[in-house]
Amino acid sequence: MGSLGAYGYVRVRIESPEMARGRFIDSTVSFMPDRDAIKPEVGPLLRPAIERRNEVDGAPTNVAPAMLAVPSLMWAIQLRLPGTLTVGLNLNGTPARWFLHPDGSWATLEVDEKRVRAYQGGPRELWSAVEATVSQWLGDGCPELSRYGLTVTPEKNTVWIDSPSRQVGALNE
Repeated sequence: MGSLGAYGYVRVRIESPEMARGRFIDSTVSFMPDRDAIKPEVGPLLRPAIERRNEVDGAPTNVAPAMLAVPSLMWAIQLRLPGTLTVGLNLNGTPARWFLHPDGSWATLEVDEKRVRAYQGGPRELWSAVEATVSQWLGDGCPELSRYGLTVTPEKNTVWIDSPSRQVGALNE
């Protein structure tokens, strides 16, 4: 399972001694979390982000909060931002979706009085990457997981969409 909770099965066929390739399968999957998988604790990442949130000017965004509940979009965001965690949090009556990375980068999408604004801080602009991913995902026609594929070689595990020539990310090894 990825850091944003998006995951899927992939069926690969061995094409040569050095390569296997296949597509992800659009179906409900469930995994027991790996006991050896170490995820950073959310609290130590969230506390400094909340403290810095009020120091940052928010910006309007076209990303609707409901979009962040779409599994195939979260899959695309997870590919773009590996290691990033997400948590929903209601602060002072304002619902927010936070994205947190162990490097100290953070972003939050807040809905207040029917106004949607995004805030970000830290060494990387996480929200800018989320918006770019949403734009690409929409431009690709809101692809379901079955449009994604995986090429496995000894060097890396490359994720592609529609065709192996259209690489969109890599899976951690």
